[in-house]
Amino acid sequence: LSKRGKAREAAGAYARALTARPDKVESMVNLAGLRLRAGESDHALVLLERALAARPEAPVVRRALAAARAAAH
Repeated sequence: LSKRGKAREAAGAYARALTARPDKVESMVNLAGLRLRAGESDHALVLLERALAARPEAPVVRRALAAARAAAH
């Protein structure tokens, strides 16, 4: 959805996925990316910190968190 210009719908889908499975790291990372592009870096950082706590070994989480931290400053 987000690639088709439907970021709001995509964000809703990821949020629903996280409601059903709060530990789903992929949804956290994807929703964080959408939030970051929407200028909501605080929300993105919270999601990525959760993702890092769940899967500290995941390179995609570490890269996304580093990018979000850089964008927030």
